Amino acid sequence: MDGWLLGKEAFIELLSGKGDPAKGVIQWAKSRGEASLYVSEMTWAVVRSIAESSSGLKRQNWLDLLDREVPRQFGIRLLPVDRALLEIWSRVANEPVGAANKPALIDESMEVATAIQYSLTYVVRESALAVKVRCPTESPWS
Repeated sequence: MDGWLLGKEAFIELLSGKGDPAKGVIQWAKSRGEASLYVSEMTWAVVRSIAESSSGLKRQNWLDLLDREVPRQFGIRLLPVDRALLEIWSRVANEPVGAANKPALIDESMEVATAIQYSLTYVVRESALAVKVRCPTESPWS
């Protein structure tokens, strides 16, 4: 599969429409084409949990966007968490990274595992874990 897996930060920026429209994720995504952008169900769930912790209208707007628009916009490009992915994740998650040699956060290790599973380029500002396990990355912010 060719394309790009949106990390949490890229996914949020794209959905919110916030950020510098001349550079960053929004312009980058326009140049790639919607059909080549993917998101993991895990990333969707992490962003949804962040939205759940908000209050009022902001919370409801994000939940509507995530629950209605994302499945419609992404369709089969909303990638499932399945056993094959979890097997890759179980190896990736144990890779020590950083100066403290601690395992990566669960959401980052799941995103890296998803990119590996589906042969996608991981869209993230930076990821020591992705570099360590040789997962290709691209940063629209650079």
